[in-house]
Amino acid sequence: MKISTSHLKRIIHEELFYREFHRKTDELTEEKEGMMDQPTFDAKVKWVMKNQGKDEESARKIVGAAVRDAENH
Repeated sequence: MKISTSHLKRIIHEELFYREFHRKTDELTEEKEGMMDQPTFDAKVKWVMKNQGKDEESARKIVGAAVRDAENH
């Protein structure tokens, strides 16, 4: 079977895109799970500050959003 160069390039591009997408999704899921494993809100904030290098205000926003999201699901 013959395929054109442009079709082959498109297939390779799509494969690379999906691999990168899934890698980033897996990383974010692992980070969120690590944060959510912490017993208290403040512990979650400290975890985000340590592991994501965020300042306290940003960490509190991230944790607050994650907790609200978890409560809604």
